[in-house]
Amino acid sequence: MISDDKKSRGQLKGYILEVVVRILLEKHGWYAIQEEVENKVKISGQEVEFRGRGTWHQIDVPCYFNRRIPYTYPLRLLGEVKFYSVEIQKEKIREYIGVMKDINENLFVDEDSLGQTRYTNIAVYFSASGFQEEAIKLAYAHEIKTVSYKNNMEFKHLRNFVEVLETVLPVSKTIVKGKRNVFLKDLDGLLRDFQQNIGVFSKKYFQGSKKPDFIARQNLERISNSLNQIQTSFLANSNSGIMLHILSQNEFPKDLFKKTDEQECTMNFTKMENDFNTWLEFSQDSNKRKYHFALPESLLRKLIKEEKIIFHFPYIIDNILRSLSLRFKKESIEKLIDEISKRKSSKKRKKD
Repeated sequence: MISDDKKSRGQLKGYILEVVVRILLEKHGWYAIQEEVENKVKISGQEVEFRGRGTWHQIDVPCYFNRRIPYTYPLRLLGEVKFYSVEIQKEKIREYIGVMKDINENLFVDEDSLGQTRYTNIAVYFSASGFQEEAIKLAYAHEIKTVSYKNNMEFKHLRNFVEVLETVLPVSKTIVKGKRNVFLKDLDGLLRDFQQNIGVFSKKYFQGSKKPDFIARQNLERISNSLNQIQTSFLANSNSGIMLHILSQNEFPKDLFKKTDEQECTMNFTKMENDFNTWLEFSQDSNKRKYHFALPESLLRKLIKEEKIIFHFPYIIDNILRSLSLRFKKESIEKLIDEISKRKSSKKRKKD
């Protein structure tokens, strides 16, 4: 049995985040893999493992995209999700590079595998607390997308609610062996429909607990409400392979894409105590709606080197799959980089 120590409580926080990320990805058409494939994919409750060339690997959030994109294999996202108190270090990225290399090398063809669907695997590392700069560089070099929620203001409340929830949920009823799969399934259902499932969930996980269950109920409801309020959630990728997870309580501006597949955007920001809050606005949007994301300085500097800064993404509009693009005004990104440099210089002068 897992003891109620710092490590196990950290694991619990990560499992909660997995469910949150899975629900957010589903809003964009990414659905959890639920079918086993002999000698390739095996499923035990909420845990999914993929066979590599050398061994089996458990993936936190494995999804497939529910529509086909021409001239490529079906898309399959293999997501690692972590909620550490510190930024992801390069050692964690190194581990995931090994996992993906082993899975991608398992392309042997034998009589039993003929006719099986092959996939284009997209490796994504999601982190609630961001990434160390060396970790970002290592991931980028090995085509692993890094998605940080550290300064994504649309994710800020979700992050805070998850942190509080973790402190009041009992480890013994949630992530111990034999109970974790059931807990994750129950949590997924609860966050999708709080009112319908809270009664059964409370009896199952809070009955007999020494900690006040109203705190847990309150934060579970807050997470559920926050997820339901997010109307826009999609992954976009630049020509150089930089990924954004764009979130907003505003609806996706379908009207702007009626006659075109590409829209011009600006990257806007406000200064925070130790960082910057960033969002995009569509130049043609008279309502100036905000669509939030987080992008660390090192990736901003890679992005600015691109001749044209364009992010591509598939999106379903009126039940038709569209291939859309966001074209960023370069000067808006240069302005942000300039402000980051000024802040770093100011901190250095104060330190000296």
